[in-house]
Amino acid sequence: MNPDLARAADSILTHFFNVPPGRRVGILFDAQKASLAEVLRSGLLARGARPVMVEMTSPLGEWPVEMSEILTNPADGLMVLSSHRMWSELGLQKLFRHDGGPRLEVACRPVFFDEVMPLGSVLRVYSSDPSDDRAYLENLQREMSRRAVPGSFTHLIAPGGTDITFVPRQWMIHGRELLTSPVEESVNGTIVADVGVFLGRVSTPVALTVEGGRLTEIGCRSSVDPIFQIYRSEMLGRRAVDSRNSQLAEVGFGGNAKAEVSGCIMEDESVRGTCHFCFGDNSRYGGLNRVTWHGGTAVVRSPSVG
Repeated sequence: MNPDLARAADSILTHFFNVPPGRRVGILFDAQKASLAEVLRSGLLARGARPVMVEMTSPLGEWPVEMSEILTNPADGLMVLSSHRMWSELGLQKLFRHDGGPRLEVACRPVFFDEVMPLGSVLRVYSSDPSDDRAYLENLQREMSRRAVPGSFTHLIAPGGTDITFVPRQWMIHGRELLTSPVEESVNGTIVADVGVFLGRVSTPVALTVEGGRLTEIGCRSSVDPIFQIYRSEMLGRRAVDSRNSQLAEVGFGGNAKAEVSGCIMEDESVRGTCHFCFGDNSRYGGLNRVTWHGGTAVVRSPSVG
């Protein structure tokens, strides 16, 4: 057996999907993650669970009756090993609520969702020691909280050119990261995404200017860079729909020891030694800017706080 598959599957079943013996568990997957699905099936059997494998090759709902039963039965569990095809073409997103971030809207518990990461990203992220990652984030939380005298500014810089100040709200551990929602009007400066944006890795850094908490400019040394062009179009389009979408909503630090910069934003923003910035809704983290969109992630390498 592939040791990376075995290690990641064991971590998922031990730390992220603790299912009692005898429980029926649906595993929804497609061909891209069939190998992980099989290892998880074996692990569930060893734990006394009853796995039901369903490869998603047709649109949402066109699957065995048993899977439909699992989704609506609180006594069952569900594991979703997703792909972009499942998400966009086959309608998997219809199983999710998106206010406050994508989460499965199903009756069964427990649930596990791999965040539409490619297989390599899933194996790296879930091979990391959760206790070590948690200790790292807790140490960082103590340090950031120590610096955050109520009402005082945090100054964040990075070698790529990021230089931004903001007043943080509470620093909180959320999954694989430590984050805060800055006080809305307090944010001023420049973010230089030298790792990537939500579309993928950048070949030329993208510079974002924030004034009074809102995104005002988006620039790049290579104006024809395709990642920059798509990112700029997306961000300007979101602002045109609702000006509040340009609010800097989140500042977060990655805490996963095994994650690598791969072009998958869910992995990239988890990497230790990176910082990421998101825009739009911040109400989920205690902010006052309540809108229907949260995104536009920009990831920065080697941040430091003064």
